[in-house]
Amino acid sequence: MRSAYDLPIASLYDLCELRAGRHVLRDEDGWRSAELWLESTWLAVVRPSFHPPALVACAQASEWTENGDLESVWRKAAFAVVDRADAVVDPRAVAEAAIAPVDADPIRDAVSRIEFMTSTAHMSVDGIRYEFESDTLGCAARIDFASPVRKDLVNLERGLFDTASLVAAEAESPKLDSYLEAWAGYMEARAS
Repeated sequence: MRSAYDLPIASLYDLCELRAGRHVLRDEDGWRSAELWLESTWLAVVRPSFHPPALVACAQASEWTENGDLESVWRKAAFAVVDRADAVVDPRAVAEAAIAPVDADPIRDAVSRIEFMTSTAHMSVDGIRYEFESDTLGCAARIDFASPVRKDLVNLERGLFDTASLVAAEAESPKLDSYLEAWAGYMEARAS
């Protein structure tokens, strides 16, 4: 992925970068300790007009079995809030972050239902913007949208919010919970 926010999210997964493909893991002395494959990753940068950015991500890791098949090892989602004070100096500065295991990719269905060639007359001034990037072993994509009104993009937004909510609930972090309240306010304001 190419987001400036790759590093803080990748570090939550104990990786150097968030991308599909082979990753060699190293111990504190720099020696190779393990190898795994990320089959799929996605990262969304959430940019509300009047709040700091947040990051929501998910990655699925696998290992090669003795018979040459990839076997799933883990799937984890991450949620991080960027510190507004440091965002100007260092856009990767994270104020609070958490990671949690998930059973299935929370937004896979929403992404598969996006109608890429559908146009809707829509303008957003003081709302919320999303920069979504996905990467698999077979395909990479980027989707940017703001204050969605189309059902397919509203579903993606809801999936991102639900993923962040799941991680925040696991982390029991007041800072992440507070951010979710602010994020929900942007979605509710548009719905009314």
